[in-house]
Amino acid sequence: MKLENRIRVYILTLLTLSLMITSGLFIERELRLIEDKVQGNLKNVSSLVARDPFIQKNLYEKNPDLIQNYVESTMESLEEIDLIVVADMDGKRFSHVDREKVGKYFVGGDEKKVIETGESYFSKAKGTLGISIRRFEPIEYRGRQVGFVTVGKLYWKIQKVKRGVIVYFTSALVMIILLSFIPASTLSHSIKKELKGFEPNEIGKIYEEKKTIFESIHEGIVAIDQKGKITRMNRAAESILNDSRLDKLKKIAEETIESKHGIYDREIDLQKKKVFINSIPIFKDEIPLGVVLTMRDSEEVNKRAKEITGFSQLIDSLRANIHEFKNKLHVILGLLELNEIDEAIKYISKLEDEVGASRFENADINDSILLALLTGKLNTAMEKGVKLKLIKGTYLMSDHGRISTSDLVIIVGNLIENALEACDRSMRNGIEVYLKESEDDILIMVLDTGRPIAFDVEKIFEKGVSSKNGNIRGSGLALVKEKIDLYGGEMQVNQREGTKTFKIRIYKGDIDDKSYNS
Repeated sequence: MKLENRIRVYILTLLTLSLMITSGLFIERELRLIEDKVQGNLKNVSSLVARDPFIQKNLYEKNPDLIQNYVESTMESLEEIDLIVVADMDGKRFSHVDREKVGKYFVGGDEKKVIETGESYFSKAKGTLGISIRRFEPIEYRGRQVGFVTVGKLYWKIQKVKRGVIVYFTSALVMIILLSFIPASTLSHSIKKELKGFEPNEIGKIYEEKKTIFESIHEGIVAIDQKGKITRMNRAAESILNDSRLDKLKKIAEETIESKHGIYDREIDLQKKKVFINSIPIFKDEIPLGVVLTMRDSEEVNKRAKEITGFSQLIDSLRANIHEFKNKLHVILGLLELNEIDEAIKYISKLEDEVGASRFENADINDSILLALLTGKLNTAMEKGVKLKLIKGTYLMSDHGRISTSDLVIIVGNLIENALEACDRSMRNGIEVYLKESEDDILIMVLDTGRPIAFDVEKIFEKGVSSKNGNIRGSGLALVKEKIDLYGGEMQVNQREGTKTFKIRIYKGDIDDKSYNS
């Protein structure tokens, strides 16, 4: 059942129960008052008749006609009394609403008590007129009981009055319940509107989702109300902040609310910890409710940026090129200082041949950035005593379509770096790289004969998992996996007979057939 209907039902149910209980108490009270009123009337009239000297004397003298006439005239002025019967000590009637019953004996059997004991009491019994509520009073004359009087009210008339009361209150109850539909519907609709139309289970689900998202976001998130009080903070923010750093955040929140504009990518110093911060104001009907701040550690942002753009790979390659160039200059300088002019000339000629031939003479690489990366990795490999070469047929275009050069730098650079880490100066260790680009895709293969992967191959692509030693490990191949997934690519890793091969294919367009021959 929807929330709006549920609220309506709850309100009406609560209201109905309350009104039923209240009406029940009122009805019970009214019915009791009716009975008390009837009994009061019967008691008063019976007492008056029993103490009437005329009745006492004529009952003693056995004058039924006088008593009947007197009682008839008395009943004309009484509205709530249905019968007055005067009888002697034998139960013989001296008055009755039906004159034909005068002279006959009392019916019901409830008169014996007043005859035998002379007590006054109420009774419910069936007489000649039907069931009635009766009041018995003894009649005395000159200190001696000479008979009794009973004054009654027919029971069906009492019930009729009671039913009228019940119908009245029940009708009022139904009318109130029907009218309460309007405020109940208005209230339920208003509540539903305040909840933006969501059901309670949907709100609970959204809350859990928001809570999970809030805590899983790497950025620190802090909510500050309009009074500068921090109302919420996720775990990432707690790891960045402490109590001494909160004042700066509160000042930024005040600035944001005053300006009514957000602050984006501002770098601030939180006691030797630099963070990038965004501050977004929250307004409702132009009334400020607070500010939401997000923050990220500057060092982490810069490190991630370098990893994503391949900047560190290019820097390493450039450093290797510079180092190799310096080594060759030192050799030339040494030969000149020894006055070995001819040897210096031969060495320079040899270098010219090496540069001209290059290790990439069988490759056609038109992307200058990738070529610089491969050149740097080649020099690094030479320094480590590891053979690195490009397999014949390697070909890369200058433009790779939707595949960015920086992403290729990340994939190729990390695969070669991983291979270099696995190799040592042994003559049998080497690395082979094959790159092949077509109109549809790019095939990348990196083969090395270094140390094998010592655990489950699938785990090497998880961030933080590495088979190497070091303080910062396990991010390179994880980045490779991210880029492969980005382009809907595929990857195979094979290990056999001392050789491991990483084989990757990434796609330049959106195509359905992404299979390739292994």
